[in-house]
Amino acid sequence: MRILQILFRVPYPVYDGGAIAMNNMMKGLQANDVDLTVLSYNTSKHYVDPSEIKNQFPSIKAFHTVDIDNRVKPVHAFLNLFTSHSYHVSRFR
Repeated sequence: MRILQILFRVPYPVYDGGAIAMNNMMKGLQANDVDLTVLSYNTSKHYVDPSEIKNQFPSIKAFHTVDIDNRVKPVHAFLNLFTSHSYHVSRFR
C-alpha cells in the first residue's frame, strides 16, 4: 500500500509531543510494509536542513518539504487590521 503523509512541520528533532506523534506514525506505517511518502512544511520557526532530513529518515521512499516563512511581521499584522481576513491564516497563503 502507498500512503502520502502530510505534515504541518518537519518532525525532527524529536523534542516535543507533535514531533513524537508524527515519528511514531511514520514508524508504525513502515512497520506494516507501507510505501511511505512524506510532504511537510519546513517553517522558519522549526527549519531543518533538507540533508539532515534524508539522514534521519532513510527508509522513507520520499520526503518532500515546502519552505514557508511563518514569522509574524508587525507591519503586515497591523495592515491586516483593515481587512476582513484572519492574519494567522493569511501568513500561510
